[in-house]
Amino acid sequence: MLTNDNHKLRDVKLADLTVREKIGQTVVLLSGRAQEIEKHGSLEAFLDRYPVGGFFVGAEIIKDVMTSNGFEQVKEATEQYRAATRIPLIFASDLENGCGSMIPGLTKLPFPMALGATRSEQLAYDYGKATALEAGLAGVNWTFSPVADLNVNRFNPITAIRAISDKPSWAIPLLKAIVRGMQDHGLAATAKHFPGDGVDYRDQHMTTTTNSLSREEWLAQHGAVFQALVDDGLASIMTGHIALPAFQSQTALGGRYLPATLSAELSDGLLKRQMGFKGAIVSDALIMGGYLKWYERNEAYLHTLNAGTDMLLWPELTYFEEAEKALETGGADDGAAGRCGGARTADEAALRRAGGLR
Repeated sequence: MLTNDNHKLRDVKLADLTVREKIGQTVVLLSGRAQEIEKHGSLEAFLDRYPVGGFFVGAEIIKDVMTSNGFEQVKEATEQYRAATRIPLIFASDLENGCGSMIPGLTKLPFPMALGATRSEQLAYDYGKATALEAGLAGVNWTFSPVADLNVNRFNPITAIRAISDKPSWAIPLLKAIVRGMQDHGLAATAKHFPGDGVDYRDQHMTTTTNSLSREEWLAQHGAVFQALVDDGLASIMTGHIALPAFQSQTALGGRYLPATLSAELSDGLLKRQMGFKGAIVSDALIMGGYLKWYERNEAYLHTLNAGTDMLLWPELTYFEEAEKALETGGADDGAAGRCGGARTADEAALRRAGGLR
């Protein structure tokens, strides 16, 4: 069983990690890094240079894996990656509707909207359990699911059949059951996309979107869903490139509201301090338009860490050097970069939260 008390880097002590290894524990990379690996001569050499905390896996983990026996190829690849480093790796995937949605040869389940129509907590638990058992066979121990968004706006391009319902009273018991089914069987679950998608007409892959609910509306809807999962022992939450003006002050950047991935008010202030979340916070993918429009990439990564994020999803490898530089210099100008890269990278509590996902 996985709980929020599993905060260990297994057999590796935090005190034994180098600075670069500590930086790496905040990184989840795409597995398809063949060019970089070839450039370094071997997988071992690549991981020695870039000791990342985990990899995102799916059909793209190795070339030409889209076959009926893709599961066996993915399993072999995850085992190869794990054997190449002394620090236990996390392998994550988007298993929103079963493992078959990402790994050929495994089971693809109905989308969550169909599960929501049943209103069956037993089916929801089995949904999570089946996902966890197959994920374990493939070597995956962390899923970026379930989707905890609500279909407030039927024209939203993100949620639709990926969300269970537009009603918190329907979504909460089923989401809790899915998470329990996953975490009872060794798979760390992630509720996404905090502070809640499904309200805007726009797509956060293209631009920063907005959850425009009032404070009272949000607390009764998305807030109630995330709070229920937090209280029930959820392992991790993914922040989205989504602003929540009702809980934010305007940023100096053009008078606009920062997305949760860059907002300390939302990630640290609201989610951690007000809602009491003790698990790991992972950003949504840092290649999305809703993220890239705010800062230069390396600066943005450090701001994201400073906002309260524990793990960065798909940063560029240049992040390693930028974080090392921030640690060495203590930051420039107002010290924001140094505080981001330094304090958060060396924060043992954050590293233990990441370690608890293994």
